[in-house]
Amino acid sequence: GGVPWRALHPHNLCLYGPHGLACEAEEKEKEKETEGKRSSNRRRLHVVELSLGWVSDSDNAAACGRSAALDVAALRRLRYLRKLMLYRCFVHAQVDIRPLLAAASDTLAHLVLMDNPALTGVLPGSIGRLTRLQRLVVLRSPLLRGPIPPEMGRLWRLEEVVLSENGLTGTLPPPAFASLQALKILDLHGNSFHGSLPEELGGLESLRKLDVSWNGLSGPIPPGIGGGGGGAAQLELLDLSHNRFTGGVPASLGRLANLRVLEVGHNPDLGGELPDMWREAMRLRRLSIASSGLGGRIP
Repeated sequence: GGVPWRALHPHNLCLYGPHGLACEAEEKEKEKETEGKRSSNRRRLHVVELSLGWVSDSDNAAACGRSAALDVAALRRLRYLRKLMLYRCFVHAQVDIRPLLAAASDTLAHLVLMDNPALTGVLPGSIGRLTRLQRLVVLRSPLLRGPIPPEMGRLWRLEEVVLSENGLTGTLPPPAFASLQALKILDLHGNSFHGSLPEELGGLESLRKLDVSWNGLSGPIPPGIGGGGGGAAQLELLDLSHNRFTGGVPASLGRLANLRVLEVGHNPDLGGELPDMWREAMRLRRLSIASSGLGGRIP
């Protein structure tokens, strides 16, 4: 809303469009146009990447208008779209995320929605139809409410999920994570999740980063997240801070040989003894246990 696209780019947007828009050609089968004419290859350009909004002064992607809104019909026409990135587009007028996800093409592999404070609604179960998604980022949209839908577990190609600093609530449903074997990054910090941390996260063998800090999670830390006998043995960052976990730190965390950052501070009732992790977790560079009631030896 407010940006005169046609006036700014009166010619073919794919050939003369703004930074942040990318197109690819589609090869058509050879066909005879009329009898006696030679066959020819027809090439058609399709929008495959669309990035809008201010990211930084060094990024010159087209900015969104002050009154930017969602044009569902226009988005639905982008049937070959693989990357959709919207930064600081929905700032004033509220925009529901559900029509956006409903209109998005099932060819989408990267969906990034950052710093959109007027983005509202809940994550619908229909997100499960976007089975080609590899990257899902919805960051700093505090009006976004509700739980993570179990149908997210259908997105088995996901490598990165960042749903941080929103207003998401509810428990973390195990079906949403159990089948995400390609997942490398799971960042859910800064929401209002409650309940336990799913044991299924310990079965994600590709996981490198797990951040669930600044929520209301409680109960014991699942031992399966630790190394040895499978588990998320590739973890490099584990942040469980600012929750309500109890039952101490499982000894299995001491077997995470690739772990560089471990944050369990500000879980006031965690208690117990810090496991002997100094021989196997040789790469550990940061350890935070403040206000957790943990004891034990730190060499």
